[in-house]
Amino acid sequence: MRLTFLLALTVAVASACGAPKTTCDAKSCATGCCTPNGECLQGTETLACGTGGAACVDCSTTSQVCGQNVCTAAPVVDAGTPFMCTRTPVECSDQVIQGLGLFSNVAAGAVTNAADTGGGFKATIDATGGGFTPSESYVYVRFGELGLEKLNLDDMTALDSMDWDLAFRRFVIRINSGDSGPACVGAQQRSEAYDALVAMPNDFLPEGDDFITRPPACGFVDDGSGLGTSPRTKLATFYNYAGCVQMTKKTYVVQTHSGRHVKVTFNTYYATEAAQTTCDTTGSSGGAAGGTIRMRWSYLD
Repeated sequence: MRLTFLLALTVAVASACGAPKTTCDAKSCATGCCTPNGECLQGTETLACGTGGAACVDCSTTSQVCGQNVCTAAPVVDAGTPFMCTRTPVECSDQVIQGLGLFSNVAAGAVTNAADTGGGFKATIDATGGGFTPSESYVYVRFGELGLEKLNLDDMTALDSMDWDLAFRRFVIRINSGDSGPACVGAQQRSEAYDALVAMPNDFLPEGDDFITRPPACGFVDDGSGLGTSPRTKLATFYNYAGCVQMTKKTYVVQTHSGRHVKVTFNTYYATEAAQTTCDTTGSSGGAAGGTIRMRWSYLD
């Protein structure tokens, strides 16, 4: 009788209190932030910013934005016509998925930043993608106020996401537009050297990724490097292939998903800068591991 009463009391208390909250702390949410309900969020949004399992912060309450998981001053923007981008679904998505070798697992590669001259950044992207035969998604990033920010996106999700700017895997670099994604990220190769380009060029004309022919053909177009499997993206000219991946040091202007503009150049593909120099000068990497992209970038507006 007493046992029956205790069991009934336990059930009643459990029903009244509801199910226990999900645990969210520094261990279970090391790279994100926790909501009051115990949910672990990415921590990169202005309305939910933070890292290390701390409580998510709404940066807008202090007129700030979220940059690399911390609240920071909002950028000063032009008071003119606000940038508008209409979502454009990727055409020939089946052929894009097959041609790019897309996956549903998030890439493990990290993104790090260091200050560069003139207020710019030097970013290093681990774009190894799981090895010579990729087994991971691209590394998806966006340009932020404190550097290049890695997003927690897999390939299949990114194909419908407006939030990213660039995607890296091995020697392929995509932009979020055209055949790569639904946003309005555009790029243009420039004739100026990176350090010589100090202001937004008047003749900038952004173009999206275009490596799949229009329906109904939906054919894959490679970048002409001779590898055959690398797509003709707008940034594909950052390298030449002549026995190894040689850097061209070309300069690009990129219109970001938010409408700002940056200048970009790419310096390495190999694990060390010395290996890249060897490749560029001799045509051989000396067996160095590939997939480490080092780039310089800076805002032009």
